[in-house]
Amino acid sequence: MTQTIITADNSCKYELAANQQAALCKFTGISLRELCQREKNLLIFPHSLGANEDDIGSQNLFDIAGGKLKTGNAMGFFCIDGVQVAIHSRFDDSEKQYFLHYMLQKVFGINILNLENHMGPDELWEFLIYVFPYCLFRALRQGLFRAYRQYDCNDSKVKGTIDIARHLKLNLPFAGKIAYRMREYSSDNPVMQLIRHTIEFIKLDKRRAVILSSDDEIKNAVVQITEATPSYNTQDRNKVIFQNLRGAHHPYFTEYTFLRDLCLRILRHDKVSTGIDDNHIRGIVFDGAWLWEEYMATLLKPMGFEHPENKTGKGRKYLFTDNSGWIYPDFIGENSVMDAKYKQLDAKNVAREDRFQLISYMHVLQKDLGFLLHPTSSDCAVKPAKELHGYGGKMGTLAFCVPQDPDWMNFCKLMKDAEDNFSSDILKYSSCCKKSL
Repeated sequence: MTQTIITADNSCKYELAANQQAALCKFTGISLRELCQREKNLLIFPHSLGANEDDIGSQNLFDIAGGKLKTGNAMGFFCIDGVQVAIHSRFDDSEKQYFLHYMLQKVFGINILNLENHMGPDELWEFLIYVFPYCLFRALRQGLFRAYRQYDCNDSKVKGTIDIARHLKLNLPFAGKIAYRMREYSSDNPVMQLIRHTIEFIKLDKRRAVILSSDDEIKNAVVQITEATPSYNTQDRNKVIFQNLRGAHHPYFTEYTFLRDLCLRILRHDKVSTGIDDNHIRGIVFDGAWLWEEYMATLLKPMGFEHPENKTGKGRKYLFTDNSGWIYPDFIGENSVMDAKYKQLDAKNVAREDRFQLISYMHVLQKDLGFLLHPTSSDCAVKPAKELHGYGGKMGTLAFCVPQDPDWMNFCKLMKDAEDNFSSDILKYSSCCKKSL
């Protein structure tokens, strides 16, 4: 019988029963990076853990202290030996705890209905399908995946190594053809075939197929994959899956590694939170800081803010004139720079490193306004930015007020109001700073 633990991130309040503690202790104190490497049925966002000098990968999924479950910055849903754990956002005190679900909906562009306090096995597998377009977009930003592929040919246009045994078998008596093997750097390879098979699998269900035609961007992505895989054959699905089970990491096409793993889960019908193997963990986990930043991007990018991505290297800035010393401010505006922080902040408790990091961004990028963007469930009063000594400029914190409501539709309406107010505050401060220059 499955038992459900519902708690919040960065907390140590939930008292574990003896059987719960026995089940969870197998994975206590293990970092996300290690779990990502060894637990194939645990999907972790972001997947580039620790690849960009961040500390995301070094944090533990959870610990056990004094018989209590101690959580970190990770949120999500996972199952160990019949014990299912749901970790929600600490900034949502409502009965239903919708804030995590809402951020997932906004970031991944999916529509979540009939939410409960946890996601069951079927809902989790459905979630894998609905995040497929998001992961496909990120992969295609790096171009079509290309790799060397070997072809067995038998014609008169020899372009590779002659296969004598096959030639004698196929071409006696000689009629002008020669059997040979050719290697070609092609996009029609096992990884791309796996993506194509996933697309065709999703198309089989009319309800799910909608995600592949919801807008022009996903339609174009599907066309790219289709045109790049002319040798697709639906009968080859098991063969293609087997070819990708031991796929190697590519130094450039990094996004395709995660996309390949996602496709394998979808095609193999992995119910990521089910299973009775007490030696493994299954589920979906999100780093809170990453999810909060991606959610802020859905609000700020339409307002014209640039969003450098330290996970992909896109939009990197430099400390020095010789283009050394990479920095990745979260958001850059015309006259402002902003950093998203998934923590409770106010003018008195801003960490020294957070404050100095923002000041350095303002100085190097020559911006006159700097803000730390953070969620809150209590103090929603707008605090004025303060003037800096030296080269001047204004810096402060800007809170996003998370509403508390047990009704999903009403919660979404309140979130939309909060987003509008938050955007208005940013525009107001940016406008005031412009006038003072």
